[in-house]
Amino acid sequence: MKRRTKAWLIQSEYDMQGIDIDVVVIPDDFKGGFMDQELKSVIDKALNMSHENRALIVDRLIDSLDVNTDHDVEAAWQQLIQKRIAEAERGEAKFISWDVAKEKLQLR
Repeated sequence: MKRRTKAWLIQSEYDMQGIDIDVVVIPDDFKGGFMDQELKSVIDKALNMSHENRALIVDRLIDSLDVNTDHDVEAAWQQLIQKRIAEAERGEAKFISWDVAKEKLQLR
């Protein structure tokens, strides 16, 4: 068995509240050549796609890792997302820059 020291943490807003954190352990030599050609080809193709398409792929892959999906929570998140998109499209949402958001977070 290979020694494993690196880990990726996949977080959602719930994870930040201390609920349901998934950890994916990556072997040390992941970038050292044990990828087969098919996997390398898929990754190369994905990296050459648009930002939007790469985001869709990531979303689907992360969803496929979450075997304990609470469908009621997921449906509520989707409703909230659609509500906020509609508010933004109607001009009802107030946006702030990332710099302002960081400033507000530092004041907490």
